[in-house]
Amino acid sequence: MGALFLSLLACQLYSMQSKLHRIPLSRTQFGNQLSDGEKIMISLAAELGNDTSSADLDNETYLAEKIELHHLPVQSLYSRLAIKYTANISVGTPPTQHFRLIPDTGSALTWMADVNCVRCYRNNLFNGDFSSTFIPTNESWSIKYADLSTASGLYGIDTISV
Repeated sequence: MGALFLSLLACQLYSMQSKLHRIPLSRTQFGNQLSDGEKIMISLAAELGNDTSSADLDNETYLAEKIELHHLPVQSLYSRLAIKYTANISVGTPPTQHFRLIPDTGSALTWMADVNCVRCYRNNLFNGDFSSTFIPTNESWSIKYADLSTASGLYGIDTISV
């Protein structure tokens, strides 16, 4: 929603041919936000008769106890304290905008939020108006991840540097 997909131009991909390109990655620990999957598990615990009104919903132990209490066969695909790898990228030409990208190995999409994203108040957002090479499109995309979270937006094309 309001996110913007930045794709590499086909001619740029063609010019790379079979050269190996290494992208430096940084190890990052992300903090305390419940995934949609965790929220669903809390809702399920509430439906099974557990009082979740006074629960510390940011407490991973609380969620684990509620799931274990009812012997639910759940395997967490998301850890709020998971270590992720990020790549520093620059988008656009001049001036470039700098971002930390989490490489997605589970899909062909590389996306980032732009200034039109209404739910992205805390993030560094891409602004196509600041790039002379940005080409907007009206074509939409959406993706659903294993943790039940989703993302959607409009495709756009710009220059990406690592």
